[in-house]
Amino acid sequence: MKKEILLTLVMMLFSTSIAFSQEWFHIGDKWFFDDEEMLMFPAHGFRSYEVVGDTVIVGKQAKIIEKNTVDFGGALTNTDSVFVYEKNSKVYFWKDSEFTLMCDFSKNTGDTLGIAVEMLDCDSISPIIVDSVTNVTINGLVLKKQYYSFIQYSSVNGYQTDTVCNEVLEYVGSEADFTYLPLASPHPICVFTYQGLRCFEGNNFQYVSPYWSYSCDTLINGLTAIDELNSATDIEIYPNPSNGVVYISYPKGNTTIDKIELYSLSGKKISEFKTPNYIDLTDFPKGVYFIKICGNIEGHNVIRKIVRE
Repeated sequence: MKKEILLTLVMMLFSTSIAFSQEWFHIGDKWFFDDEEMLMFPAHGFRSYEVVGDTVIVGKQAKIIEKNTVDFGGALTNTDSVFVYEKNSKVYFWKDSEFTLMCDFSKNTGDTLGIAVEMLDCDSISPIIVDSVTNVTINGLVLKKQYYSFIQYSSVNGYQTDTVCNEVLEYVGSEADFTYLPLASPHPICVFTYQGLRCFEGNNFQYVSPYWSYSCDTLINGLTAIDELNSATDIEIYPNPSNGVVYISYPKGNTTIDKIELYSLSGKKISEFKTPNYIDLTDFPKGVYFIKICGNIEGHNVIRKIVRE
């Protein structure tokens, strides 16, 4: 009798541990990624990815991901399907008639990742290296977070080297895109510009990217938040991105500056400066902002995007 009771308790504990174990891609798991449109005002829609079913592809037990793209005005502009599967802490997505590796959580600090890199005007790249691995606790779950990087070499616009970075969270994926496929281009892309992950809504936990501070499905329409935008091109703002002071130079002629206003991505005014030729962002969090230069610049006020890194 005692043996039966002990066996029952062991089975209950075992089944409980299974029930609360985390896996990739539960039905209903949902990701939101920012989708900024290149307009003259803040214009952000989003891409959502939701696990909706199971399928089998080339003998692999895969998950069906429904992808929807919503523009900044709330219109559904595209729908598509993505197919993924996970095995032994490695996650793959279906691309060009085969499964392509997009993350590997069996790797540790110093290991090389066998992930393909798309080349854009680059001569060569270094291997992708796991720079570090940390543990992050979210809703009681201890998750791994990997930091990747590689160096790209390019002779475009003179010989240069740039470091490309990314962060990948276990059971969530890349901060850059749902299907992580690194891109090598002759421009540094370690500056985050809110094109990436907003948040993840899972069955067992939720995660909000540190780069995002609004609800997952927020739409940002600068036309309703900030007005008097124009295409004046003779204003120089530098350095941009900046980790502190940003300098501003104006076209010669009829230019009068009253003040400079600082806005968040959602169009909320958060500060005001009386210095017309510079603003100091040292005390502001890293992220993307808009400045509104108020006065008379060729008959207009002007708005420009700046990045605090």
